[in-house]
Amino acid sequence: MVTKFKYSIAIILSFCLVGCGGGGSTSIDVSDSRFSLTATVSGLGAGKQLQLSNSSEFLTATGNGSIQFQNELTTGSQYSIAIASQPVGQTCTLTNGSGVVSKNNITDISVSCVTNPVATYTVAFTVTGLGAGKSVILNDGSNNKTVTSNTNYIFGSTYLSGDSYSVNITAQPIGQTCSLSNGSGTVSTNNITNLVVTCADNPVATYTVGLTIFGLGVGKQVALQNGGDSIAGTSNTSYTFATASVTGTSYSVSVTSQPVGQTCTVSSGLGTITNNNITNVVVNCADNAAPTYTIGFSVSGLGVGKTLILTDGNESKSITSNGNYTFANQLSTNANYSVTIATQPNLQYCKVSGGTGTVNNANVSTIGVNCSTVYSFSGTNYVYTSNVAGIVSGGTARTYNTWIRLPSALTTYSTIIGQGTLSSYRRSALLIDIASRTPSYNNGAGTYLMQLDFQVGGVWSERFNINDTNWHMITVTFDGTAAGTGTTFFIDGVPLSNPTANPVNGFTKSSVNTLNFNNSITLGGETYDGTTLSPQTGFVGEIRNSNAWSRALTASEIADIYNSVAFPTNGLFFSKD
Repeated sequence: MVTKFKYSIAIILSFCLVGCGGGGSTSIDVSDSRFSLTATVSGLGAGKQLQLSNSSEFLTATGNGSIQFQNELTTGSQYSIAIASQPVGQTCTLTNGSGVVSKNNITDISVSCVTNPVATYTVAFTVTGLGAGKSVILNDGSNNKTVTSNTNYIFGSTYLSGDSYSVNITAQPIGQTCSLSNGSGTVSTNNITNLVVTCADNPVATYTVGLTIFGLGVGKQVALQNGGDSIAGTSNTSYTFATASVTGTSYSVSVTSQPVGQTCTVSSGLGTITNNNITNVVVNCADNAAPTYTIGFSVSGLGVGKTLILTDGNESKSITSNGNYTFANQLSTNANYSVTIATQPNLQYCKVSGGTGTVNNANVSTIGVNCSTVYSFSGTNYVYTSNVAGIVSGGTARTYNTWIRLPSALTTYSTIIGQGTLSSYRRSALLIDIASRTPSYNNGAGTYLMQLDFQVGGVWSERFNINDTNWHMITVTFDGTAAGTGTTFFIDGVPLSNPTANPVNGFTKSSVNTLNFNNSITLGGETYDGTTLSPQTGFVGEIRNSNAWSRALTASEIADIYNSVAFPTNGLFFSKD
């Protein structure tokens, strides 16, 4: 503590005067004495300073202990000490800082300092534009804040001065987008209140429908449609329909026009748009299989209770009645077909017309199967028909035509078809004779003569060999001219080369012309007035489809009959199927 020198001298002198005496009393005047103001500081932090004031005098303390104002005060003077400046980070409290000086130094002034608590600050933000019923989530790095209305919000975290802060939006409201301003910075000595979250409605989201084409041929085009949009696909790539649609819109992709020679199919083409573009629609194109066509046929003439079996090489079809039929196997264009008879019906012969050919972009329906009765002869039976209308007589023109099947060998001549009867010796007949019976035409065993024989008129003969047990069509035409010159024999529609008049009997045309016939025709032999078979004329074999005309058919007509192309009716006076 500091003590003023003047004050000390006054005390000493006072004591001296009393001690020395002098015989009388001594009085000391202290009215003009001066007294000091001393303050005691405690709690002041190291390196910190505190400033006190008394009137116009300022006193700075830099440490703990007593400090004294320079200006002294006289008795009765008032003093008022104040804290002019607090130390940084501390708060000091003054005790006994004011009063009136009496007759002593003022020493009871005290200043007690304490460290201030650490200051913390908060981060706050304001939300605007958030839609009703929507929410946005923000994060300050430590805490999430879910906001559901437009107002002010404060994060729970606190910051010291100098700390950094950073706020982000972690979840947007449905159908809106929120932006944040002033979202990061450094805390000074104030709360952060200038963050602003501004929300706005998103534009309506729309999505497209796309597809990918596979397998489309070069130079080909497929047309596709979705609603009112269309795409003309010309290559194997991805396409997108022009119109974009909102979530919840249905889509349906379909093919409206197929590429030539191909078929395209759509997969995953139906659905509903849900917050994404549609990219999984696939259009697969593949070459069409070659078109196929059916092979059909019609059957006529099949007898009741009889069975005919036909085949196309793949399927055997059993037929029991007349009508139209179709094989199951189908063929493509340019494929060859062949329909044949696998099994003939009993006592009938069926023939296929148009049974072979090539498919030409259409079903085949022109094949015909005609069945006729087969007459079997053993040399002792015959078929006799009387009262034949329009029958010709004499040596007038005629044609005989029939189908025969011979055994492997003949022992005598036999009549295939005869006109008239033996009893009157007025007849003509188409006969088969073994060559050895007529020495002039003997050409070895197994060779036969086909003869047109006018009884008491003349015989025309031709060599042939058809003992192969197959069916053959036999035809003879006579044009009514002189003997031998107007007769032609045919085998299977083909004329034989050398029709020759038999000169042995010396018959002439004139004698042929005098012949008169009754109106009967016999198959398988010749009879005496239709009642008794001539033993030497009995036919051995099978006969079918026998016909006679009152004219000489042309070679082309005969070929047409054989090939089932056409059947002439002009002049026909006898027909026996």
